[in-house]
Amino acid sequence: MLRTPHLDALAPDENAFAGKVTDSLFQGDLAVHRFTTPAGLVLQVAELNPRQRVGSKATVFAWAEPEDVVGLSD
Repeated sequence: MLRTPHLDALAPDENAFAGKVTDSLFQGDLAVHRFTTPAGLVLQVAELNPRQRVGSKATVFAWAEPEDVVGLSD
């Protein structure tokens, strides 16, 4: 799960995945989106103060600041 991501229509310079929001769960001021890339990778993206994104056919980019990324293993 990406906890401090940004979802934007424009691609940033690095640390980004292109894809579509395929499902969302809204919980007040927080939403958890299912974000699917063209390669089939599915990410869960938590967004504070969310916007309605489900049903949009537009490609968006999920990205995070490099200092906010921590790799975890199983």
